[in-house]
Amino acid sequence: ILKIVSSTEEIFLSSKDEKGRTPLHSAASIGYVEGVRFLLGRRISDSHQRDHGGNFPIHSASSKGHVKIVKELLRHCPDSKELKNFNGENILHVAARCGKDNLVKYFLKKGEFRMLVNQKDRNGNTPLHLATMHHHPKVVYRLAWDTRTNLKLLNDRHMTALDITESTLETIASYHGRLTWTVLKSAFAQRAQSLHVLQRKKQRSPLKLPNEESIRDRVNTLLVVTTLVATMAFTAGFTMPGGNNGDPPPEGMAILLTNAMFQAFVIFNTIAMYTAILVAVCLIWAQLGDLNLVVTALRLALPLLGIALTMISLAFMAGVYMVVSNLHWLAYVVLILGVLFIFTVLVVFTPLFCKTTSGSRIFRWITYFPFRVEVWASGSHNDD
Repeated sequence: ILKIVSSTEEIFLSSKDEKGRTPLHSAASIGYVEGVRFLLGRRISDSHQRDHGGNFPIHSASSKGHVKIVKELLRHCPDSKELKNFNGENILHVAARCGKDNLVKYFLKKGEFRMLVNQKDRNGNTPLHLATMHHHPKVVYRLAWDTRTNLKLLNDRHMTALDITESTLETIASYHGRLTWTVLKSAFAQRAQSLHVLQRKKQRSPLKLPNEESIRDRVNTLLVVTTLVATMAFTAGFTMPGGNNGDPPPEGMAILLTNAMFQAFVIFNTIAMYTAILVAVCLIWAQLGDLNLVVTALRLALPLLGIALTMISLAFMAGVYMVVSNLHWLAYVVLILGVLFIFTVLVVFTPLFCKTTSGSRIFRWITYFPFRVEVWASGSHNDD
């Protein structure tokens, strides 16, 4: 169709819509590679045409994350990588602001884009600032852990990327926001220490906290889960797999006492019982109503509850494996399913508490995949 239009009414190729966009803008925006290639061959000058928002075609492609279109535009017009829109944003700014992880990854892999990493827009924001503002944790992850990124740069509001995300945490932040904060902390991002920031903190509006009812509901929910775990552990402690010996001596002793899996069952069940009791004690402290006490109690209770859930799961696996061990294939199925489940729990749960405590590159590679699971669960996979 483009070839027919260009051969009959070539003036259409230079026309603009109500937003000032040329056909090249539109083709770049929808990812139409053949159309972009054709239009660049006919009117390469359109690659330097702005729309009413100040965006060039390469910005339109960047906002949608079209890597192939960006490559095509740069192949015909290498200087397009230096173009900025009315907000002073380069193509990496736009990709970061829109959360286009694949395109950001492409830019960071290519050395010719290194000058874009720490460039500032009209408001002094770097690509990392913009990705943080819009809560794109995957993009923040890539930028924050790139050695060329300066984590100390301030925008015109005298804020680092960490300052920005912490300012949003003053309210009830989204999970994306909290995940973004976790990424920056794991990268050892720093807060601004200037006088402007100190003054800003003094003038900051009062902290918006969850209401008392919300806190009580959260504590009560955890308390119910904890009670269920403790009940299961207590019940399992007196209904041992395999039963008890009714003939003296030794009357009342577990029949499978010398079985290795039985011993594992007892250990796991005991740990689950006591950690559940500890969680319950922490949550009782949280009922006192003091906000700082509630936060501290929840921070302690959540990992303990994770341990209790893991241990009760292991105890269940050991108990079932033991009573079906004579049927080997079924015992192996129980064991494999149990191990896979525990691994899944650790993958999802452990990084929530460990990512901010280690700067090891190996540890970051280990926690990267759980991080992707968390991003997927939060819906951030839609950013690509």
